[in-house]
Amino acid sequence: MLSLPELQARIAATLFGDAAAPPPGCIRSDGIAAELRLGIYRNNLEEGFAKTLALEFPVMQRLVGEDYFRQLALSFLAGHPSRSGDLHQVGAPFASFLREQFADTA
Repeated sequence: MLSLPELQARIAATLFGDAAAPPPGCIRSDGIAAELRLGIYRNNLEEGFAKTLALEFPVMQRLVGEDYFRQLALSFLAGHPSRSGDLHQVGAPFASFLREQFADTA
């Protein structure tokens, strides 16, 4: 059985797509399979992150369109996951990410 910190680390890694789901029995099904429960959290994480970036960078979102901005946001999330519960700082490295992303196209 995993310790609580180990379980939390595995769940976080699963949400960010870095690892497989925690071992069976660590997450109660209670009518919804553990993988589906984690999928709900992953979706909420991704959507919340994308919406937060859209609020911080509304002009960028209008320039590239909602769909492409969402793709950029998820790509940014994969490389720069927030380590804080405070969403105010989520987009701090976004401008640098965009410069790196589009350096070859300039």
